Amino acid sequence: EVMDKDFGLRQIATRTLNCYAAAVAEATLQPAVAPKALWRQIMEQLASDSCDYYREMVYSTSGFKDFFALCTPVREIGEMKLGSRPSSRTKSGGLTKLRAIPWVFGWTQIRFHLPVWLGVGKALGCILDSKDERLKEALLEMYQTWPFFRSTISLIEMVLAKADSTVSMWYVENLVPVHYAALASKLHNELDRTTNCVKTVTKHKWLLEADKEVMATIAHRMPYTDPLNIMQVEILKKLRGGFRDAELQGTLYSTIQGIAAGMQNTG
Repeated sequence: EVMDKDFGLRQIATRTLNCYAAAVAEATLQPAVAPKALWRQIMEQLASDSCDYYREMVYSTSGFKDFFALCTPVREIGEMKLGSRPSSRTKSGGLTKLRAIPWVFGWTQIRFHLPVWLGVGKALGCILDSKDERLKEALLEMYQTWPFFRSTISLIEMVLAKADSTVSMWYVENLVPVHYAALASKLHNELDRTTNCVKTVTKHKWLLEADKEVMATIAHRMPYTDPLNIMQVEILKKLRGGFRDAELQGTLYSTIQGIAAGMQNTG
């Protein structure tokens, strides 16, 4: 998938190699500043806090596994055998046995992208909401000065710009029993918190404010992707309701391909 996207056509392959060459030249001629000891300390704290929160939500939250299976098309994706390997390593074992690609792919289909940002808002918030001004100033300095941290936040910001709570809640409201409403609300509130924290660190009024070209590209694709999400929800409702039709299965496959093409982050 990546090879085809970056090297599938001669012109695209040439542009990709130019980008690689320019990046190597820039890194060689203008080496990045060495991270300060405090920056490393903050990164350790961010990594620990985000990982702990991610594991708590995914592995310790009651009903999370079923919620994921209900609100995303991950089960249907597994039945379609889209990849070279089955979506799960074994038939039992829950999320721990699910391979990384269907885990990311499922959340991407509903425009929620949870594996990308879950824990980030929690970790950044611990520093931004603290009374230690030294840590807060250092966090902002890291984004402005340290290329590694800046690129990490920028990638998260880009995926957050593709997330759409209205679309993901449409899946929840139509495919998930009402007793999961509290969990859905908690996750969507966490998405909002993460978005606000990222905007605080980047000092942006809106996501991708500093990269209008990428934002325009995303905005251009969404009007074509939105109808596919609506169609996919209706098809999943019919298939899960017992309706079986080969043409309907084929249409579901087409929506999965189309949404993946629109997102450009498929797992």
